[in-house]
Amino acid sequence: MRVLWAGTPETAEALSLRCIMHLTYANLLTGRVKDPPRPELHVPDQTGGDLGAVPMFPNRAERAAHPLPSEPQKEDATPTWRRQAFVPRLVEMLELAKSGGRFHVTPHIPPRLLAAARRTHPITADEVVLAFIDLTLLRQGAQSAIFTDRRFRYQADSFSDGLGPLDLPYADLPQTVIEFKQFSKVNVGAGQMDYWFRLVITSAAGERQLGFPNLPHRHAAKTGDLLQKIKRMC
Repeated sequence: MRVLWAGTPETAEALSLRCIMHLTYANLLTGRVKDPPRPELHVPDQTGGDLGAVPMFPNRAERAAHPLPSEPQKEDATPTWRRQAFVPRLVEMLELAKSGGRFHVTPHIPPRLLAAARRTHPITADEVVLAFIDLTLLRQGAQSAIFTDRRFRYQADSFSDGLGPLDLPYADLPQTVIEFKQFSKVNVGAGQMDYWFRLVITSAAGERQLGFPNLPHRHAAKTGDLLQKIKRMC
């Protein structure tokens, strides 16, 4: 009922059963219960289409985004990334974006990777890791990109251009430029052009080019898309 009442501003459409399932799980993750049960949706008969994907419930958040002129508006000076609703929305986006065996979303991040994240990144004691992208060849987590409840962190120095790891607070995203670019150079020895892709982050700290080794280049683009969506939330 809480999910139906609140809705989600991530879409202007009505909510489907599948969307409600993801929103419900995201809300459970922010509750007091450790390792909450994961809701499931089953549509065994799809001869007429997937009913779970049909928008059928009014999205109250979308209505709130376009109120009637007579409705009084209350200003909230608290940054979006610090509001209680931010984390469930972020977990929902991460869950929908994950793919392959290297993109893990809470609560299904293996303990060894969580331990690796805290060894590799300067995570504070009260910071929560929401997603982990493993960039290592043997999947040991020594190099990774992670989303926490308050920032995006990246550590893969041998595959990135810039000094040190990237620490990008969500609060800085409104002033950050995020781009996905293709680079090339002539490989004289092989007699051909070499191409590679980078996620380019330009913030007050300067420009960083982030590579995603051992992963298809679409993962760099997907991470950039996620940061763009978080930026629009802030």
